[in-house]
Amino acid sequence: MTTNDAGIVAASISAHPENFPTELPDERFDHIVIGAGSAGCVLTRRLLDAGKKVCLVEAGEDETNPNIDHLNNLGLIWHSPQDWNHYTVPQPGTMDRRLHLPRGKVLGGSNALNAVI
Repeated sequence: MTTNDAGIVAASISAHPENFPTELPDERFDHIVIGAGSAGCVLTRRLLDAGKKVCLVEAGEDETNPNIDHLNNLGLIWHSPQDWNHYTVPQPGTMDRRLHLPRGKVLGGSNALNAVI
């Protein structure tokens, strides 16, 4: 876990599991933001600009999947490790089918999956 001058604490479970603490950090934060999607990142930046100390928590990893960068590969990132793979309840208007709702489990959230729908 590292802290930079702006007060951002960063840790990556996948890259360095030996460095990721299993207990809560000793540091104190003014705010904890859950989710590093578009809104979470903007909110975190605004809080930092206001002089607050913020902990940004993201369940996913960096967007390392090369298919994320290309809209024509959209189908290759849905149902991938970068997708939470959520489904709706059965929808009466679709003959009770459950529809896939792509949600990003990656830095940038669903926007990184081109799935802002």
